Amino acid sequence: MVRAALRRHRRTFGRDPAELIADRGAHSPQNHRLLKRKGIIDGIQYRGKIPKKAGLAAPSTLKRMYRQRAARGEGLIGIFKTRYHSHRNRYLNRSAQVWISMGMIAMNGTWAAKKSLAA
Repeated sequence: MVRAALRRHRRTFGRDPAELIADRGAHSPQNHRLLKRKGIIDGIQYRGKIPKKAGLAAPSTLKRMYRQRAARGEGLIGIFKTRYHSHRNRYLNRSAQVWISMGMIAMNGTWAAKKSLAA
């Protein structure tokens, strides 16, 4: 996941990112070593106990990165999971993408309707 994100960023912007942040799902020693080798600020959360030799960024940098991540997407993901029943994939067949897309369309339609009523 991390390698693919780096490739996509490089393809889009022509350079590596200055920093990368991810939740515990992206944690692996290989990912941390890759970011260190490339000189990218590592914001990937560790699973379990953090090793003493882990080269963590400054606490203020990590706090800033976590705040940016939380403000951009975490709330929206939570709403989608709770209100539109996307907390687990119940659709393990070929039409899974259709069902998930319809849920997202319903969520965006609700938002647009509320926005137009408020204006």
